[in-house]
Amino acid sequence: MIEGELGPAALRSVQYVEVDDTGKIHGQGTCQPEVAGLYSPIDENNMLVWFVDQLELSTDFDKFYYDGTEVLLRIVAPVQVSKATITADDVDEAVITGIPASATVELDGAPIDGLEGDTITITSPMPATYRVRVECWPFLPFEVEIVAQ
Repeated sequence: MIEGELGPAALRSVQYVEVDDTGKIHGQGTCQPEVAGLYSPIDENNMLVWFVDQLELSTDFDKFYYDGTEVLLRIVAPVQVSKATITADDVDEAVITGIPASATVELDGAPIDGLEGDTITITSPMPATYRVRVECWPFLPFEVEIVAQ
């Protein structure tokens, strides 16, 4: 290598993520360290720009979030189901617990309003399949089918 040409120091780059105020990642990029100081904490798209350690971040940003300190992998909400198959007798029940307080819960695509506590109970008088979806950022959505037979 010729003295003064590009060397390891010139090849270094700084990685950043663009996030909204919830920590949802909308983009990522790299720039040279000397340019990093020129970035505003809020870019032209009204996204916060955070510089992060080098990481392997796929373009599927929905799998990750930024907690204000580091980029983390999202996990499924800590929801549990007592059983996925019930007897269609309007007595047997599937109990879904651990629903986070700020979660939105859907039953067959329709929101369940006025959920109190962290539990819902499903019974059915006839054979049917019920699809339950629980969403609560930054968790990945939780989905389950309850089959009444």
